[in-house]
Amino acid sequence: MSNHEYWVALSSVEGIGPVRIKYLLNRFGTIEEVFAAEMLEIARLPLFDQVLALRVLRARLGLTEIRRQIGWLKSQNVNIICFEDVEYPMQLRELQNAPPVLCYLGELRKIPCNRSVAIVGSRNPSDSAILETLNLTTRLVEAGFTIVSGLADGIDTTAHLGAISASGEIVAVVGSDLLSIYSVGNRQLVTQISQNGMILSEFLLPASFSRANLFSCNRIISGLTMATIVMESTIDDGSMRTAKFALEQGRFICAYDWQSNGKLNEGTRELVKHGAYPIAAECLDTFIQALMEPEADEKFRKVGLDGEQMDLF
Repeated sequence: MSNHEYWVALSSVEGIGPVRIKYLLNRFGTIEEVFAAEMLEIARLPLFDQVLALRVLRARLGLTEIRRQIGWLKSQNVNIICFEDVEYPMQLRELQNAPPVLCYLGELRKIPCNRSVAIVGSRNPSDSAILETLNLTTRLVEAGFTIVSGLADGIDTTAHLGAISASGEIVAVVGSDLLSIYSVGNRQLVTQISQNGMILSEFLLPASFSRANLFSCNRIISGLTMATIVMESTIDDGSMRTAKFALEQGRFICAYDWQSNGKLNEGTRELVKHGAYPIAAECLDTFIQALMEPEADEKFRKVGLDGEQMDLF
């Protein structure tokens, strides 16, 4: 029996998220030893109780069904990587709440730590934002960057299309199981991304789109990249949550510095006001060069948001 089955079973236990799973691994050493532990031994651990221990026991009894589900998903071209696999993205591994299991469509590719950016923004962007997103995405791809986004309408989709047209490396992260994405949105875009890159999800078992799932997806988008770029956003847009995660994860936060005041760019204006690195249309070369330089960390930290500015979110 592969340990993928253990990982999927444990990650599907209600009430046991990434933090508790890491605790169990530190306590017992391997995922197999977690499942071999006595129920009372788990129940006595900090962060656990008898209810959670019983749920782990039930997950152990369901391994046969998990094995069947994994096999069926593989027949649908959905593959799995787990936290301990060497292919698991290095950037995510360092996060406290890293997803224990990721599934993917397409070709599993290494996402370079210092050459990957997230491009996010409004689902209902202005024409100017669409054009600027295409321009910036193309320039970043030409400079060798992998483009990560969330497959949502608007800026996310525009970033993916721009990366495809420039023959770039693409990663889409979704807040549902991977088979559900075929029933909503742009089926052709899903196919193109899976042919030119990969689509990731932490939801292996059936999980429909929800606010909570999309919220979880935002932390993966920012966590996979060195910088999160918010192109256009209202103050309460989901892309602002991605910026919040980027701040918590110690990633760079960048925002397009629009020279006009409107509701569609309230969020980006606030990000720039609070210290996000401003991006201007006439200075794209300077911005991209700054990302590529070894001293990028120092340059971006000088203008970056700090812990005292968390009240923005």
